[in-house]
Amino acid sequence: MKAVESRGSTLEYLTVFPDDYEAGVPYPMIVCLHGFGADMRDLAGLASAIDQTGYLYICPNAPLAVPIGPGHTGRAWYEPGGNTNPAAVERALTALDALTREVLEQYQVPAGRALLLGFSQGGALTYRYGLPRPEMFTGLVVLSGALRNPEALLAHLPATQEQRIFIAHGTDDGAIHNLLREV
Repeated sequence: MKAVESRGSTLEYLTVFPDDYEAGVPYPMIVCLHGFGADMRDLAGLASAIDQTGYLYICPNAPLAVPIGPGHTGRAWYEPGGNTNPAAVERALTALDALTREVLEQYQVPAGRALLLGFSQGGALTYRYGLPRPEMFTGLVVLSGALRNPEALLAHLPATQEQRIFIAHGTDDGAIHNLLREV
């Protein structure tokens, strides 16, 4: 598998191409959203574990640079605790939407052939961005992501929800309160 860094109109991203990739051939796509403090390379390694030949993987860099320790910087979709700040979440959603639409068009992904996967903070964004867009994402994968402010999300959901959704969260993860894990 080959990975190439690119810059969209709003975000940098890593594209992981399947083995024997043929330009112009429409492949299904998995958009992978990393967690707080990681970057676009964090989830790229999942590509070879999921499927090495059948998918394109798009791994965007979150828009914010954040300190994660002495001399180290990571990325975040919004500030810690920013999920309660609607403006910060909206900025992340707007940037993600622009990039997602660009890459779906650029790679000619057939309708109903994209999945959205998110880990931790990226999982929280997967709920917020993916659930209201069943025409864009046929399925969602949320790994260790919190569903915050579900009432606000309900207003944006379609009348019928046919997406396939996989949710996994460890019971010993102290970063997210048990109540925020439940859907």
